[in-house]
Amino acid sequence: MTKEKLIKNQALNSLKGSWLILIAMALVISAVIIALSGFGTIIQLITKSFDITTNTAKPGKEFLFELVNGISVAVMFFLSPLINGFFKSAYTAVHNEIPKIWDLFSFFKSAKLYFKAILLNLMFCIILSAAAFAFDFDYLIKIIMDSVSNNDILAAVLQPVLNVGFGAVSVFLISFVYLFFVNYAMFLFVDDPKSNVFSCFGKGVKMFVKNFGNTMKLYFSFIGWIALCFFVVPTFYVLPYITTTFATSAKWLISIEKGRN
Repeated sequence: MTKEKLIKNQALNSLKGSWLILIAMALVISAVIIALSGFGTIIQLITKSFDITTNTAKPGKEFLFELVNGISVAVMFFLSPLINGFFKSAYTAVHNEIPKIWDLFSFFKSAKLYFKAILLNLMFCIILSAAAFAFDFDYLIKIIMDSVSNNDILAAVLQPVLNVGFGAVSVFLISFVYLFFVNYAMFLFVDDPKSNVFSCFGKGVKMFVKNFGNTMKLYFSFIGWIALCFFVVPTFYVLPYITTTFATSAKWLISIEKGRN
């Protein structure tokens, strides 16, 4: 049995009694995001800054439109320790304990813990936002489509192929950035919330580099599951399995590092 298969089997065993709780947590986080987005849209409609025909700001109302968007994003960010709570709950599950639904709010228990989570999340947010911007290939698709604009049949065939192809490349590259900078750093932090967040970040990157091959094999073993998220299975169902699997991997790597120290 390969290491990846062993880790995934351990994760499935850890999810017994915990899967529904983690799904509920994912749904709570999703509901918060949807509620804030919806509330922002309602405010934009009330202030008549949102053009429902174009899904953009009305002329002369751009500042108000962007202000509401900015406030919505800021509120979401300040509630981001909910995500840390989700990761902590997955990490709890791999230690053969069933997490409680209120563990989602673990990082709201003290001001110090909350602001440490916020600082770490800010670092992650900057990195992932930069990756999303850098690996947005819409401009390449536009260039290619413009070059075949005189051939309607070719353009009709090429458009979906380019969207899927460049979309897959973009998802892979952003996922790689996530694994490099975020994955292990997050689990190091939830393993020891008292630790320095910059130390967690540095150790997380080092851990990924040292275990690059095994981490990428584990990631590629989930390609099928990730594809299902786009076509069949709701993401909130798959997310606990993927998160718990990487939590299992992190648990063993962290325990090895502790043993060396």
